[in-house]
Amino acid sequence: MLSIPHVHFQYSDIYDIQWRLARESTGSEQTPYPSTDKVRRFMKRLEREWRKQERPVLASIAKTTGFLWKDRREICYVVGSGSPFSDPLTIPMFSSQAPTDYVADVLAHELIHRNLLADPFVKRWPRVLSSLEKAFPGETENTLIHVLVHAVHAEVFLEVFDEKRLAREKRIMNEFAEYRRAWKIVERVGSRELVRKYIRGRK
Repeated sequence: MLSIPHVHFQYSDIYDIQWRLARESTGSEQTPYPSTDKVRRFMKRLEREWRKQERPVLASIAKTTGFLWKDRREICYVVGSGSPFSDPLTIPMFSSQAPTDYVADVLAHELIHRNLLADPFVKRWPRVLSSLEKAFPGETENTLIHVLVHAVHAEVFLEVFDEKRLAREKRIMNEFAEYRRAWKIVERVGSRELVRKYIRGRK
């Protein structure tokens, strides 16, 4: 039976303070940094939404990549402001206009990055990157990494959710040049083909 991790949502005062100090150090005029209570309430909303599809999403990621999850528990830190990223797994508080199920999709994106940290793939990564650079010359490494992340995510969207939710992801990512270029490559080549060739290493 496939082992599926459990995402544990965690608030850390120490960690959140570092994000607050980092934002304040920019000196730009911004809205006040969210209070601890606001961040915790956001975290609870995200956790409720995430639990609805946690197992099918994580199972779909592992089935698509072919890589087992390394840990039984994934700790997700939630902070007042910043950028989502995978290590340490971190989700910032989103605007109240952002649907909570979209934030759950952002979390899934970061978890795909974490799944691709599997030892077999990390060992192959220099060869995979070289192959991607030859296939898609002129693209940045960040774009090429996201070609694979988006390819996996496309498969997850279609297996667990639907075309409408996938279309929303593409529409939002269209605002970011490297992510937009990565999605264009996925659309042109096909998500399954990209997964087969570059993640699973099949001819």
